[in-house]
Amino acid sequence: MAAKVVVPDSGGVYYAEDGTASVVLEDNYDATYVPSEKEVLEYAQWLGMDPDDHAELLWIARKGLQAPLPENWKPCKSDKREVYYFNFATGESLWDHPMDQHFKELFAQEKAKLEETRRAKAAGSKQTEEDAGNRSGAFPEEKRDATSGSPENGKSNDASARSVEVTVGKDTIENATGSALRKEANDADKKGTPRC
Repeated sequence: MAAKVVVPDSGGVYYAEDGTASVVLEDNYDATYVPSEKEVLEYAQWLGMDPDDHAELLWIARKGLQAPLPENWKPCKSDKREVYYFNFATGESLWDHPMDQHFKELFAQEKAKLEETRRAKAAGSKQTEEDAGNRSGAFPEEKRDATSGSPENGKSNDASARSVEVTVGKDTIENATGSALRKEANDADKKGTPRC
């Protein structure tokens, strides 16, 4: 059976194996604490974030500032007045809050996901632009009056009533409706006739 860990009360003195004395500090954890925006931004930068580029991940910094100490950890002040964290079960000591490493790792994981999502969106956006370019090459835009931007023939801009001009093989189709044009273009594809 494991020995019970004795964690000194706040204000108590802890003597390390080398004989140095430390004062155990009060753990001022407050479950209702809401960090200021300035605190969040400073901690975000300390974690390695660029607050402008990683604004979607600022929740990690906020959670990090609100994290309680893990079990058996206490803040201590050395005889040189330096504050550190000590685990009374393992004897481990850290200068940084014991949860800081967890939040650094969480940020790294979430940053990788965010960058992958951004790359995928950018690739999808690029693909969408290429697809749009391919479609516009197959079905040129309707003729427009240079002064008004409206269709030359004055017809509605409704997709089914658009006036277009497309070359299919050597034949030019003028003033065809969008649906008739698509049918002509599809028939040309089936026959192997190149569209220019």
